[in-house]
Amino acid sequence: MKIQRVPRNHVDLADRTFAFRRPGVPDLLRASIERFSVLHPPVLRGEPGRWQILSGRRRIEASREDAFTAWTVSADDLPPQAALERLVEENRFLTPFTAYEAGTLLALFRDATGASIETLSKTVAPRLGVPSGRTATEARLAVASFPDEILDDPVAKDGVLLALAELGASQALRLWRDWVRPRRPSVQQVRQAVTWLLDLEARDGVAPAERLGESRLRHALEAENGFLPALRALRFPVLWAVETAFAEAAGALPEGVQALLAPRRDDDTVEFRFRARSPERAKQILDGLAGEETILEALFEALWKPLGRNESSSNPPRKPTP
Repeated sequence: MKIQRVPRNHVDLADRTFAFRRPGVPDLLRASIERFSVLHPPVLRGEPGRWQILSGRRRIEASREDAFTAWTVSADDLPPQAALERLVEENRFLTPFTAYEAGTLLALFRDATGASIETLSKTVAPRLGVPSGRTATEARLAVASFPDEILDDPVAKDGVLLALAELGASQALRLWRDWVRPRRPSVQQVRQAVTWLLDLEARDGVAPAERLGESRLRHALEAENGFLPALRALRFPVLWAVETAFAEAAGALPEGVQALLAPRRDDDTVEFRFRARSPERAKQILDGLAGEETILEALFEALWKPLGRNESSSNPPRKPTP
């Protein structure tokens, strides 16, 4: 490897053999190069007149100079796998790799070496900051295959992309267009939606993209906050029926009394909350509640009546204990 001045027109800018970042130059980098020129020489591989960019593509693209200083090395002296090793070392101690960048580098290693997912997850992934295990490696490879429509959107944060990766590129694009891009859900909400869509596919054999086309979900996708509740109702029909019936019955309670289900529904506990500004008001609420046997019966019946329906749920039906 040697350092030399290289004419700009001797570099094959169209060749993206070793490109692992999204196209474009950050504004801060462009401003720095316009003021100070290229301070850290890029690395070129190949031969004079047909240089490949191994490292430093954005620096070259941001520079307006007709020639620049670069490290050069022949392709014979730096075969593809060795070139990729150097590329990783050139960048691994700078900013952390994004999911797309890590996935692209993993794909480059896979194509150059024929390595399996297991081998990549043990040898390359740790150097890219990817958690150990096949699942994390597969997720980043999936992100690298996403269409530009997703990857170039400012909403495309790593957490969202990795959650969508479980759906695959085409189905991820469908959910992206229908819900993620217009509604801007949180990472946790995207994860929840993907989990429920995959659960429904396993239960009913209906692919997520097909499920999203159903009229019930199409209508919910157009509502401001309707998609996750509608999806949850499909995934947990019995639990949804219980909660709906309970909420309707609880709405008839006297003013100042609130009834709540246990958060996780591990049992059939009902929590009552009273709002009173004085002992006298508390006594009035309790006296009034004592005469509302019909409302209380409806409240507890709401916990078990829906369980008689022939619908599946992740929670086994149990008759509640008042």
